[in-house]
Amino acid sequence: MTAALLSGLVLLIFIIASAAIVFDNMMEEADFVLAERSETLITQFDAKAPSTKDLKNDKFSAPLNAELAEVRLVRYTSPDMDWTTKDSKWKIDWIQDEDWLKKKKRTVWNGLDVWRTYAAKTHGDHGILLAMDLYEIRREVWRMCKTFLSALPLTLLFVGIGGWWTARRIVKPLDTLATAMESVADGDLTERLELTHARDLIDRLSRIFNEMTRRLQSSFRQANRFSSDASHELRTPLTILRGQLEQALQKAEGDHAVELAGLLDQTERLRGIINGLLLLSRSDAGKLAIGSDELDLSKLASDVVQDFESALSESGITVESDIAPELKLRGDPGLLRQALGNLISNAEKFNLPENGRISIKLEENGDEIWLSVENTGTPIAPDQTRDVFRRFFRASGDRESPKAPGTGLGLSIVEAVAEAHGGRSWCKPLSATNRFYLAFPKGEV
Repeated sequence: MTAALLSGLVLLIFIIASAAIVFDNMMEEADFVLAERSETLITQFDAKAPSTKDLKNDKFSAPLNAELAEVRLVRYTSPDMDWTTKDSKWKIDWIQDEDWLKKKKRTVWNGLDVWRTYAAKTHGDHGILLAMDLYEIRREVWRMCKTFLSALPLTLLFVGIGGWWTARRIVKPLDTLATAMESVADGDLTERLELTHARDLIDRLSRIFNEMTRRLQSSFRQANRFSSDASHELRTPLTILRGQLEQALQKAEGDHAVELAGLLDQTERLRGIINGLLLLSRSDAGKLAIGSDELDLSKLASDVVQDFESALSESGITVESDIAPELKLRGDPGLLRQALGNLISNAEKFNLPENGRISIKLEENGDEIWLSVENTGTPIAPDQTRDVFRRFFRASGDRESPKAPGTGLGLSIVEAVAEAHGGRSWCKPLSATNRFYLAFPKGEV
C-alpha cells in the first residue's frame, strides 16, 4: 500500500513536471513565432507608415504545435502615432505605461484567456506589441495531463500488485526465519530452515541459524543430561546420609543433638533442591510425565490449604480461601499438589513479619480454571514479574525471609507444572500485595 502511494506521488510529480516542460517548450515556440512576425511588421512599417485602419485589421493566424493560433497587434507607437487596441479584453494598465517596451516578453491573463505578448522597437523609433492566444498550448498540455491522469489508476494498480508480489518474495524468507526464531524462543531447538543454496544473505542467515540451533540443542542436551544424571547420582548418597543422621540423632543428647538436627534440616533442603532439579531437567527435555486421571481440583486445593493452615497460623499468618466447588481437569495430582504447595510456601516466606495474610482463590474464567495465591508483603518490581520464575533468582533487595530460606526453584517448578498441563503462570504485583496465578484449560489436558 505504501509503495503504491509513493509510486502515485512520483507519477503525479512526473505529470506536473512533464506538463511544465511541454508548456515551456511551447512558450519558446510562441516567442519564436512572435519574434518572426515582429521582424516582418518592423520591415513593413519602416517602408510605409501604417494607418489606423491597417493597425485595427492586423490580425492573422500563425502555426503553433501543428495548429493555428490567433495573433493580433495590441499597440503601435511612432513619432506621429500612438495606437492601442480598443478591444475591452486589453484594458491592461501596463500597456498604457511609457515603459511598456522594457519587458520584452510577458504572459497576460485576460479573464480565462491566456496570451503571450512580445514587444519590439523599430529602427525608426517605432514600438510594436504583438500578442498570441495560448489556447492551443493550454489545450495540448491539458490533453496530455488527462491522458496521463486517466492511465494513473491502472498504473497504480499494476505498481501495487507488482510491489506486493515483490515484497512477498522478499519478506517470505524473513517471515519464515522469524517464525523459526519464535519456535526456538518457545523451547523448540529442533527447528531448522530449508537452505536455498542461492548464496545470498537469506541463505547465509539460514545457515547461521541452523548451526546456532544445532549447537544450542547439543549444549542443552548435555546440560539436561548432566543435571539429570547428577540428581540421580546424588540421591543415593544423600538418602544414606539422611538415614545415618537420623540414627545418630536418636542417640545424641544436648548440643550434639541440636547440631545433628540442623544437619538433618540442611540434608532435607539439599534433597528438595535435587528433586527440584531432577523435575526441571525432565521438563526441559520434554519428559515430564503427568498423570491423565480425572481429578477434582477443588478438593485437591482445599486439602493443600488445610495442610498448611496449622503451620501458617503458628507464623501469625491469616489464611483466606475462596474455592469454587467441583472444578475438574485431567492431570497429575502429585505435581499439582506440589505446585500449589510451592505457591503457598512462597507466599509465607515473603509475607509481612506480623499480621500477614494469604488469600487463595480457585474459579472459572472463560475457558480456563484460574488458581491464584495472594500474599501481603513488599510488591515485586514490575520488570521482575517474569524473572521470579527463573531458577535461583533473587529479587532486588533480597526479599527472602531469613525464617524460611528457600531453594530458589519453587516458582520454576510451578511454571514447569503449569506448562506440562497445558497451562500458564504469571505474577501480578499490587499496591501492598503480590498475586501469583496458575491457569489451566478446562476439559482434557
